[in-house]
Amino acid sequence: MVLVLGACAKKQEVIPEAEKKRLPFTIGTQTYNLPLKTEELLSTGWKSEDNLDLMLMPNNVIHHYKLRSETNLIIVSFYNPLDIEVSLKEAYVVRIETENRYARWGSDNEEPTDINVFDGINYDTDLEMIKEQLGEPVVEENNILKTYRYINQDHYSVEALVENGTGKMLWLNIENYHVPEEKSDQND
Repeated sequence: MVLVLGACAKKQEVIPEAEKKRLPFTIGTQTYNLPLKTEELLSTGWKSEDNLDLMLMPNNVIHHYKLRSETNLIIVSFYNPLDIEVSLKEAYVVRIETENRYARWGSDNEEPTDINVFDGINYDTDLEMIKEQLGEPVVEENNILKTYRYINQDHYSVEALVENGTGKMLWLNIENYHVPEEKSDQND
């Protein structure tokens, strides 16, 4: 009889309250915290084919902009928490969607986005391990995918979208709208 204790023996860390609103992740070798300023991604080599000079109205969100860095592709949502218009370059990235393109398309030419959330959650992470780290998920299912959404006291969420039948994780998405308090520099 073989007894595997691995993850069961791991003690759950207590996360300080100030850190609960941050969502750490790594893409490639670069570590970030969500939400983050768009400028932070751009300064580390991310590029967009879209116009990031587009102005975003106060307290608004815009979704589905693609950013690339080497072989990595992410789909982002921008948020403007201020009371003035800002360009997408000056806004916050509050949602990142990543696709495991190799698992989805099966081509050796396709590489998944090299994402790692909380230093241990990636496309190869077992759903039970994610549950141990983030708690019980909200689960939704359709004919193709089962979505596991892990919500941390409404501070952030992590979504794992798993293909029905194969059990392969096709998408790993992260979201956090808790931006640092910031004042606009408008003169009245």
